[in-house]
Amino acid sequence: MSFFPKDIFSVAAAGYLTMLAVPQLAFPEMALGTWGPDARSESQSATEEVLARTVGVCQLTLALILLVSTGTLPVTKDGRKPATQKPVMVIASIYFAIQAAFAMTTASNPPLGGKGHQFTATALINGGIAMFGFASLLFNTDQHKLNENADRSKPSVGGYPFKSVESEKSK
Repeated sequence: MSFFPKDIFSVAAAGYLTMLAVPQLAFPEMALGTWGPDARSESQSATEEVLARTVGVCQLTLALILLVSTGTLPVTKDGRKPATQKPVMVIASIYFAIQAAFAMTTASNPPLGGKGHQFTATALINGGIAMFGFASLLFNTDQHKLNENADRSKPSVGGYPFKSVESEKSK
């Protein structure tokens, strides 16, 4: 079994989203506690708890959509790649890039005290996932075909100004 860059991106992004979602679903009050030392003195309202759980469900849904739409988790028997593969990868990469920018902006001025190291770590992780997504789109090696329309039945032959024995044979 070989892994393509789009599969690695999809699994890494879905795993990261799942890692963020599970604590929000199980312990919604913990999300506020990670913001800094002054946040621990604040109490969380019922509305904030519902919103934290909703964000967790949305992150799990995004993870599943990412896996299915890129073809990493096949849903058909024939094994064809879905037409939504590249657009979903572009949207997901842009999403992670925006999340990285937000985290870096928050790290420079933490809202509830602290040094903001947790936001810097989040920015680095989101930025790394976004960069890998953009790189796998740019250097797509899915199925190891650079040109899907190329005719592979005849050998590649050179022409002018290089002398090629294969070229002479084909004439």
